[in-house]
Amino acid sequence: MQALNDQVIAEAIHEKEVGGLSIPETALDKPQKATVVSVGSDVKNVQQGDAVVFRKNSATKLNVGKDYLVVRAKDLIAIL
Repeated sequence: MQALNDQVIAEAIHEKEVGGLSIPETALDKPQKATVVSVGSDVKNVQQGDAVVFRKNSATKLNVGKDYLVVRAKDLIAIL
């Protein structure tokens, strides 16, 4: 799978446990972390395998046999 233009395709890093309690992701109101799977040709400074942070509502969910997130590079907050 290849991202196009300024898009980044990533797999979410799930952090559901807080103090031993399992919290649904929909209840977590914080930036989301993901591992980059593919980057578009217009994306600079981000590479496959990088861990990135972005606002939860800036991603589009995509299921192609596996769950992925598609995010515009401008919506990335940080590279970890």
